[in-house]
Amino acid sequence: MADNGSSDPIFDTDKDFTCFLTTLPAHSLVGKQESNGESNGATALLFSNIEEIIAFSNGVSNGVSNGVSNGVSNGASHSAIEIINAQVHERVSEMLDILIVKMKREDLFELLGLSNQSKNRSKYLDPLIKLGWIEKEFPDEKTNPNQTYQTTVSGKRILSLIKNK
Repeated sequence: MADNGSSDPIFDTDKDFTCFLTTLPAHSLVGKQESNGESNGATALLFSNIEEIIAFSNGVSNGVSNGVSNGVSNGASHSAIEIINAQVHERVSEMLDILIVKMKREDLFELLGLSNQSKNRSKYLDPLIKLGWIEKEFPDEKTNPNQTYQTTVSGKRILSLIKNK
């Protein structure tokens, strides 16, 4: 995959390591060329809204159907990172990248340079949990002292999409 410029594969397992899922990101994401008219061969998916990005992260979209633009658009299309920054927050990529490794909230916030307060949890962590891009180790235990967080398979798809912008 590296020979043709494709992203690295993403491997994920269940908690008991009884099965695994491999995601092989497509090489040239469907979209438009760089704005200066020159192309390095890489293109980017264009989206109209956060719902299309969520569908992509859940593996629902094939890049052309379901409203994702393939360079020909009858409405406003934007890169995923623009929409995510505007509708979620600007630290999504950073958080998904950090949480590839399971960790506690206080450690995450320390790496982000944030205080471990409920307002930061509500602003930065909760939206990503709600979108299904980050998961809790103990989802039914709100105050478990051993609670950790980790990027999900959907979150890894988003991270791959953002990094290939």
